[in-house]
Amino acid sequence: MEGSKKQELEVMEYLFIEKILRDVSVLRNDEFSVLKSHLLMNTRDTSKLLVSSNIKSRYKTPAHNKAILKIYGDLELAIRSLKYIRMVYQDDIGEKNISNMIPCNIRYQAGHLYFMGYTEEDK
Repeated sequence: MEGSKKQELEVMEYLFIEKILRDVSVLRNDEFSVLKSHLLMNTRDTSKLLVSSNIKSRYKTPAHNKAILKIYGDLELAIRSLKYIRMVYQDDIGEKNISNMIPCNIRYQAGHLYFMGYTEEDK
């Protein structure tokens, strides 16, 4: 990309991203804390920011408690490299299923991340 450069976040940008992350509650508490810390380290003039431990305590970890950042990263790499993946998943009645898939997209909606792709059967 021409003209791109690394630039620190402004305090208002940090606060906005933190608010979104806290409200969507898709990350485990440890993932949220690390990501928040990385964002804070890359924010300009944090002296204007009152960092409160109260914010962390208000974060609501999702019930599934899965490592979403790792899963998300692996799926994004598969999508970008146009690779098939083999999904092993459990359906609504608890049965284990295996399917070869072409991952296409990951979406966030109503508090959940949705993985979209084509299965072998879809041709």
